[in-house]
Amino acid sequence: MENYNNNAAYGSGANTGDGAEQRKMYPDYCGPNTVSKYYRAIIISAVIIMAIAVPVAFILRGKNSFWNVRAPYLLVVFAILIVYSLVQFLYYRKVVLTYVQDVVPTADPFKTKNRKFKLRVVCEGKTIDVKTQGVFSLFDEKQYAGKQHIAGYDAKRKHWIIL
Repeated sequence: MENYNNNAAYGSGANTGDGAEQRKMYPDYCGPNTVSKYYRAIIISAVIIMAIAVPVAFILRGKNSFWNVRAPYLLVVFAILIVYSLVQFLYYRKVVLTYVQDVVPTADPFKTKNRKFKLRVVCEGKTIDVKTQGVFSLFDEKQYAGKQHIAGYDAKRKHWIIL
């Protein structure tokens, strides 16, 4: 998929081939997507929880021996989570997606946490079944499953992302 010719995808024969479906193709995309929104939500949640939990842990530190050793570790865990999520957010905010096209996601019935959606996409004139990155919750199923959305391919990390 790395050798994808973006200009060829929008020509007359891009969506035809062995079992290929006719679907609308879009130019390469760079901007907000479900993965960048996911990591942004993690950062915001972690900062809010850290702003509440860490001061409480340090207050309890003097009153309870349980927190004497654990309070600094709580701060370190949240800091690592925030830094990791920030790096991921910055990457996905600027990622250039190729093979951008209309898709209809279907839910994987066996996953309950960090759901992936199944997509049928056209790549290089052939229809293939793929999965998105697992950043969806059980609540996202109603918003995405069975409804038309736009998805693109992250060639560097080799996975599909719904916009």
